[in-house]
Amino acid sequence: MTTDLNQFPELDKTKFEQRGIQLEIGVPVTCAVSIGNNIAAGFGDGTVRIFSSGEKHKTLKAHKGVILCMSKDGDNILTGGDDGYFLKISLNGEINEITNFGSRWVDHVTAYNGNLVCSSGKVVYYWDKNKKAVSYTHLTLPTKRIV
Repeated sequence: MTTDLNQFPELDKTKFEQRGIQLEIGVPVTCAVSIGNNIAAGFGDGTVRIFSSGEKHKTLKAHKGVILCMSKDGDNILTGGDDGYFLKISLNGEINEITNFGSRWVDHVTAYNGNLVCSSGKVVYYWDKNKKAVSYTHLTLPTKRIV
C-alpha cells in the first residue's frame, strides 16, 4: 500500500516549516537580519520585507535593483544595493537615503554606536555620529621582488 503524500502535505514538511509561513515571491532572498522580535529580508527585486511575530509582514520598495547587503543599526535596517543607494530603514517603514553613489554598487554596510560604514568597490566610506563623512581608498602598493 502506498500513501499519496499530496493528500498530506504537512508530512512533507519539517516541524520548523510547519510553524512558519511560506511565500512564493519569485525573486531570490539576498540578505537578512534579525532585530529584536523582527526579521528583515532583502530581495532581488529591491524590496525589503519585515516580519513581526503575530503580524502581517510589511513590504517596502527600497531599491531600484538588487539589495546586495543588509545590517542592523539599533532598531533600523541598513541596506546597500546595485542601484548605488545606501539606505536606513526603520521598522515602521520609513526609508532615509544616507547617500547615493550613482552607478557604483554598495557592497557592504554596517554600523556601530551611531557610526555608519559602507563600501563601494575599493573605497570604504565612514560617517561618524555627527554625519561627518570620510572615505578610505584601497591602494595597490608596488611590491618589491626579492631575487
